[in-house]
This record gives sequence, C-alpha cells and structure tokens, in this order.
Amino acid sequence: TSFNRIDIPPYEHYDKLYDKLLTAIEETCGFAVE
Repeated sequence: TSFNRIDIPPYEHYDKLYDKLLTAIEETCGFAVE
C-alpha cells in the first residue's frame, strides 16, 4: 500500500510556513507528483 504524507513542523508565522511549503512543491517538479 502506498499513500502520500506530509509532516509539517510547527512554525511561529504562517508566512514562513507558506514560503517553505511553496518551495517544497516547486522543487518536486520532475518527480511524477500529480
């Protein structure tokens, strides 16, 4: 069985979380993420 999972550490500010998450999403291009 396979599943998608994301573990997000606690961030004090939403903006920092948003920036890190956006970078992670953009950097996965080419790894068959749908």
